[in-house]
Amino acid sequence: MDAEIEKTPLWWEYLRIQTDNDKTGNIYSEVIFHLGKTGGLYYPMYLQSKELTQDYSSGFADVLMIKCAIPYGKYFKKILGNRDDLEVTINDYKLKENSTEVDWEARIASERYTAILQEQPGHPEFNEEEASDDYAMDLKGMIQNVTFQLLNKGDEQLRKVEVGGITHKQTTGDALNYYITRETALIKVDNRRVIAGTQIHPISNRSIYRDLVIPHGTPLVDLAGWLQQDKGVYSTGIGSYVGRSTWYLFPLFNTEIYQQRKRTMTIFLMPMKKFKETERTFRVFGDATYVLSAVGKDFQGDTNLSTMESGSGARFTNADNIINDFGVRKGGKFTVQRSKNNWEFTHSKLNATEYAPVKDRRMSANPFVEFSDLAKKKGGVLKLYWENSNPALLEPGMAIKVVYLREGVLKEAYGCLIYAETMQVKLGDVSMKKHSRTTLLYIFSNLKVKA
Repeated sequence: MDAEIEKTPLWWEYLRIQTDNDKTGNIYSEVIFHLGKTGGLYYPMYLQSKELTQDYSSGFADVLMIKCAIPYGKYFKKILGNRDDLEVTINDYKLKENSTEVDWEARIASERYTAILQEQPGHPEFNEEEASDDYAMDLKGMIQNVTFQLLNKGDEQLRKVEVGGITHKQTTGDALNYYITRETALIKVDNRRVIAGTQIHPISNRSIYRDLVIPHGTPLVDLAGWLQQDKGVYSTGIGSYVGRSTWYLFPLFNTEIYQQRKRTMTIFLMPMKKFKETERTFRVFGDATYVLSAVGKDFQGDTNLSTMESGSGARFTNADNIINDFGVRKGGKFTVQRSKNNWEFTHSKLNATEYAPVKDRRMSANPFVEFSDLAKKKGGVLKLYWENSNPALLEPGMAIKVVYLREGVLKEAYGCLIYAETMQVKLGDVSMKKHSRTTLLYIFSNLKVKA
């Protein structure tokens, strides 16, 4: 170890994770196909890979792809023949550390999905006798790596829901909670509610609207984005995401939410050459998760460039004042006061070159879109790898603190999680029952990674 690291809290956190954590992120995943047309179950040879994409900034729910090793005869007879009525159960077993032995005392995670065949492998020529014998086809056709997209049954139902109408004397946050709660109350899978509740970060727009009109036919999954553009919800962008039976509404570009959130993640950046293949990479204490991330690059904190180019503020006319409060008539003169009719603001006092350009939307009663654009300019996206990860610990828009060492000084950056991509791959030969997971975290932060 570098002596510099050993004398800092980074080293002590590394030791705590090696001794106090949940031991390992390694698992074994079992796949079971439910054959709807012909009936019965089919177990593929093994799960080759599983890719989980969680786009909290522009997505609505998880996107899950799997690749399974299937002999050609079994693929042709069991999968292809049932492709229009195919479901999959994935059972995740936790493994003992440095072993392929299942830890039967740990909880088994199990989820059932609708499976969509993504590609059809090419096939060799079979004679009539071979075509009737799946074992002969297995031998001649070899093993196929077949890809499927897995759809959560609850998410499928939520995508179809449309809303519309008028709410009275409500904020935009009240309206969102009302429509989500009302429309999801009766949506169930296996007699369980798909959405058990909402988790809404305190909204920025506290205006109470006498009549809040939602166009009929608005998809429920798009309602948050529509309200953000029409009236405004958050001043730092908006995310709307479904996961773990909860509908999350949260700001996207808020780098100051760490102290406001109950669930948090602290990421400690460690030198890649020293910590590249550490098996224990996280620990959980209450609602806080602590993660080791091996990096090979340093940070820089210059966020002035984008604001110098496109402005550190905005200026546009307040549309609410056009009808009633645009000016004052006195002594035969109509006087207009610019400060009362224009939205003019900046996000910080940078230097003498700061300016607030007129925006393309020259007139608007919704300043929250412009606030959000400015918030986005105040930071950048950090991409950090989390090896031997556990993506179940992630939360949409999760509050993040990044701790790192630069020139012998311990520094911190803050932000929120806007995207995560987890790749799970099989280890070893055909007989080894072990998978490893690596998650790429995209964090909107007040610091940037040096190129």
